[in-house]
Amino acid sequence: MIDMEIIHAFQCLISFQQQEHHQHKAHLQFTDNKINLLLNTQCFEIEISYKLKLKWKCQDSKLTSIHFQQFTIQADNEDLLKLKKHLDCSATYVGIREIYDNVILIQQTDFAKICSLKNKLDGKKYFCKCYKKAEVEKYKIYEQLVIQRKLGDFKNVAQIIDFYESSNSYYFIYEQMKRIHYHSLSHEDIQSMMIFYVVQKC
Repeated sequence: MIDMEIIHAFQCLISFQQQEHHQHKAHLQFTDNKINLLLNTQCFEIEISYKLKLKWKCQDSKLTSIHFQQFTIQADNEDLLKLKKHLDCSATYVGIREIYDNVILIQQTDFAKICSLKNKLDGKKYFCKCYKKAEVEKYKIYEQLVIQRKLGDFKNVAQIIDFYESSNSYYFIYEQMKRIHYHSLSHEDIQSMMIFYVVQKC
């Protein structure tokens, strides 16, 4: 029973992992915390969380499909972009090179790398911080994701855009900002950031 407020809905083609070449007309709608796939009399409800791993496909700077669990969904670019915007940093993406290329290494440490890369969809450059899985615990990565999403509400703090995972690394994608002038942060902003960070660490 779907009782949450629907944010957006659209028609799509769906295929199943065991029947990749057989597509079905379906209806996809998403709420704050669920994706609902309506196929004839069936309804598949997928919870949106970091446990949900999704892979996007793009061609000619447009999204063409998304794959998760046993489903492959094809739909119009505009509808898929709305779905992606809703899922960004609320679920885990895989296949980073499907969306980003032109990777340039900026800095490297024993456990992390900072790179510049280009988004194939909008052509813009972004920063990526890459952590080796062997050097960081998963729950700390998720804690950092929550903090980064909240800090994105503050001015002069780089907003996190995407979160990806591979077999050996985690990737945080940030908007590319010019040099941050911390003196332009208000006293209230600094206090709020400090209080939020302390609360999250407790």
